[in-house]
Amino acid sequence: MPTPTSGTISINDINSVFGRGNNLNAYRGTVWYQPNSLVYGYFSAGAISLSDFYNKQGTDPASAGSALYTTPGTYSFTVPLYRNSLTVQVWGAGGGGGGYAGYGNPGGYSAFSNVIAYGGGGGGGANSYVGGAGGTAINGSTNYSGGDGSTYGGAGGNSGGGAAGGAGGTTYLFNFGRLNDNQVWGGSNGSDYGGGGGATQIYGGKFRQDGGAGGGGGYAAISYGPSGLAAGSTISVVAGLSGTGADSQYSASVGYGGIGAVSIVWT
Repeated sequence: MPTPTSGTISINDINSVFGRGNNLNAYRGTVWYQPNSLVYGYFSAGAISLSDFYNKQGTDPASAGSALYTTPGTYSFTVPLYRNSLTVQVWGAGGGGGGYAGYGNPGGYSAFSNVIAYGGGGGGGANSYVGGAGGTAINGSTNYSGGDGSTYGGAGGNSGGGAAGGAGGTTYLFNFGRLNDNQVWGGSNGSDYGGGGGATQIYGGKFRQDGGAGGGGGYAAISYGPSGLAAGSTISVVAGLSGTGADSQYSASVGYGGIGAVSIVWT
């Protein structure tokens, strides 16, 4: 609670806020802050009077803190009063891997206002070998695209890694000696944040069914100075939903994309 803004002010009012006792000389050179403001200063080291203490407080109203959004959805972020900087990182979600059963689904975009990181594309399925495209990013001071998924999901092909984020899922030998000696490969999930999902492959003497791997999510980052964002303003935040993989076949898994995320840190 700050001191009164006008009218009568007493040494008791001052002591209750600053806690340096009832001798006014003890407050010389002490730092003060204005409430709900970035304005601060120091009381004189020389002459000092009660009127110098109007609308002051002894603690900094600006705060440091952080927020992390990883559960898919849309949120409202209220900008705190910060003194130095507010830094935002945005990761788009990874695309799902494709396979015998069909195409993987793209990952969802993540955003902080108009700073957007798009999700990776889903991998092709049922012999549509093309991997999902890496997600792009816009309006950050830094914008990176995620890695493209591998054209062939099988035989060790990797999905696209998230830009500045999670690694892509791999495609690994899931089972051998099934389906008249066909090899069945499964895809692992992309890691957080934004890794693309691995694809599946069925390969053998009778037929071959390849899927493409999912693309990695994009990444954007931006920092704001003390006057860059108004304290108390509300900003829309979106955390992207990971892309699901195509349905599994013959007990072979299909990788899902890594989740999207938004990180906010202020000092």
